[in-house]
Amino acid sequence: MLRRVPDIFRDVTEYRGNSAALELAQGTFNEEALYQAIEEYAVQWYELQHRPASVLDLCAASGLAAGRVGRRIPVDFIDLVDVDEAALDYAIHRLSDGTPVCKHVVDAASFRPERKYDLVLANSAFHHIEDGRKVDFLKQARLALAEDGVILLGEHFLPPYSSFGGFRKAVESFYERLIPELLDQGEDDDAIRVIRRSGLYCWEGQYEYKVSWNIFLWDIARADLKIHEYRVLWAPPALRKFMAGTVAVALKPVATPG
Repeated sequence: MLRRVPDIFRDVTEYRGNSAALELAQGTFNEEALYQAIEEYAVQWYELQHRPASVLDLCAASGLAAGRVGRRIPVDFIDLVDVDEAALDYAIHRLSDGTPVCKHVVDAASFRPERKYDLVLANSAFHHIEDGRKVDFLKQARLALAEDGVILLGEHFLPPYSSFGGFRKAVESFYERLIPELLDQGEDDDAIRVIRRSGLYCWEGQYEYKVSWNIFLWDIARADLKIHEYRVLWAPPALRKFMAGTVAVALKPVATPG
């Protein structure tokens, strides 16, 4: 028996293949907080290293994360990875300020870098990787890091769950709190409809694959990564103890003995 789609996921706008619609959603209060946190992490890296950064942007879409980092610190070059070539072409047009930019039309979990990067950006990327490939995605990000490099990841985490039914309830619980907050913040109606669509994709188990914080911790451990720093940018009070909400994370490799 098919379960009725929850009301919270009705009245949606499709955003796949539509960079303008996607960027509307990327401008909401919690998404903006993610970009700002990633910029600040990049500034911290630059203040320690004192050299232009080589940047890899995974699931880059229209290149917002890389572009914003490039406006805050000197950047040597930028590589963009995404399966959407049209979005990458839009990104390259946006980033045409003299910084060398290269696009890679490939799945981010399958990308095999030919060089190392100081900053690996993965803003709203992790939830676009299927659960069974998330560890591979993280391993590739780790292998792409230069010495003293850092992975800057922005993500939305669900409350904990232990079954498919529990997963769907966790998705509903997350969006039942996020959507009213977006409305209270006066966010654009079209942006909210895009976000409703992203929630529906997640609820359906396609294209958007959000996970809980505890599953994320398990995945980064299996990828030989550790949390260097994190910031909770938005979390509803009832779910904060579960680390459910919008979180920016700086990841570094686990040091190997010897």
